[in-house]
Amino acid sequence: MRERNIFCIFLLQVRVNVTILSHSKPVCAGSGKTLPGLLNAALMDEGRVTLWILPLQSMHHHYRMQCQKLDISCETWTPKSSLLAPKTNVLVTVELTQLQVFKDYVANLRARGRLARIIIDEIHLVVTHASFRPSMESLTWMGAAGCQVVLQTATLPPVLQERVLKALGLTTCQVVRAKTCRCNISINVVKCPSQSLYTVVKQCFDNALSYSTEGRIMLFCRSKSKAEEIGTLLDIPVCHSAMDREKVDGVLNELYSGTKRAVASTSLLGVAVDVPQVTHVIHVECPYDIISYAQEAGRVGRDGSPAWSYILLPQDLPRRREKDKEDLFGIEALQDIWQDDRTCRRLAIQVFLDGAAEPCSMMGGIEHFCDVCMAQSTHMPDRQTNSAFPWTSVRRVLKSLPTPPQPDSYYSPTPLPMHLQTAAAHASRHQPPAKPTSELSIKLQKVHHLMERLALTCVACWLRGLQGDHLLADCPRRDSPTDKNREWQKWESAMREDVAKIEGVCYSCTCSQDVSSNISFFLPL
Repeated sequence: MRERNIFCIFLLQVRVNVTILSHSKPVCAGSGKTLPGLLNAALMDEGRVTLWILPLQSMHHHYRMQCQKLDISCETWTPKSSLLAPKTNVLVTVELTQLQVFKDYVANLRARGRLARIIIDEIHLVVTHASFRPSMESLTWMGAAGCQVVLQTATLPPVLQERVLKALGLTTCQVVRAKTCRCNISINVVKCPSQSLYTVVKQCFDNALSYSTEGRIMLFCRSKSKAEEIGTLLDIPVCHSAMDREKVDGVLNELYSGTKRAVASTSLLGVAVDVPQVTHVIHVECPYDIISYAQEAGRVGRDGSPAWSYILLPQDLPRRREKDKEDLFGIEALQDIWQDDRTCRRLAIQVFLDGAAEPCSMMGGIEHFCDVCMAQSTHMPDRQTNSAFPWTSVRRVLKSLPTPPQPDSYYSPTPLPMHLQTAAAHASRHQPPAKPTSELSIKLQKVHHLMERLALTCVACWLRGLQGDHLLADCPRRDSPTDKNREWQKWESAMREDVAKIEGVCYSCTCSQDVSSNISFFLPL
């Protein structure tokens, strides 16, 4: 069942030029999940502070640029940040939230009535990074923050929602979900021998570079050393977590301005980086998991234009095994997706993230096919193999031909691939089990059906066994009960006395609470 996309409706309403009451300069609303927080900070908070907790240092650059566009004051928190004149937006990395001086800063803002809300962006990283970043487990104080807490992410499977709330000390929340699919992105898997991987990377990069004169390209690698090797091979800048913030900001500025058209990076630039005109994202070797891939591939085509995601896989790449049998982040499922060349690449990814999925050919908007769907759309099915073609349904027709083919075996249904079964299992967890219909509910439905019929007939005539093809107010045989008719009052009094002697029966409406199945109602035809 599709969930209503409340957030997209909100974006359509606010994607206009907003004029601040005391200024004549229009404010461009823009788009994205950070928009509501920025608009509130610009127009409604009246000097209060919005505290942005960001899991990655590289995200600060994006927020500073957004605040600069909207002409909103912004700063990265330090122990010297002012309490008397704080900025409208204060950015802080997760590791710094453990400091007591920061907790005192938050408590002082709240005590002065200057704290509007706390927003944590890319909240999925709280669980995906928990195994190697202990600071992700230090955010339980959020439950006692005493202000509005907003959690933002585009790639949180429903099965992980409770884990996130528990990690932050929150007990309840209001959830607004939208589908994660991006129909304008074409997913393509390229398999090659390990010794020719760099050659394939160079060819794919050159093809992407020649697609347009202004399009940007982002290459994602699994390690710092691999990113540096790719950067040297293609003569492009590199970004990873070992670099200073100033160097990372410098690379991003070159990418935003178009001075550099490509960058090789680790997962550092995989979230909250909105570089314009990115047409291609290239993954060198397999991404970490489904959540990481969805985020990194989401850097491309953010303006809605056709875009491409390429995954370059060495054929002898060892398979990674997840210690967690549940495979919560889709590590093993993603490897199965790349190896399955018969099923739409989107299906298992969307089922894992949303609980529902559509193949490329059924999506609305720009239908940019993945490599599997594109191949299937341009080739006739091979009827001589055990494929999805329903061979048995046409066997009789083939027998009538002069020279019918004789395949070795006919089509028989095969089980779903393992990655589709895994994704479906994840999606089913957040679906509440169907409750069996109780016997009392069935009886109450009968009573409700009776009441609906009595609403269209005369109750007085029905009780006396007469024809009741008219309403009670129009009864020609007697006055309305509301007119204090003595006969009606006598009957009602007798009815109440009889009903009062029966346990479990309402003496006001005379309807049995148990609605015994031995009682049958008959209406005159």
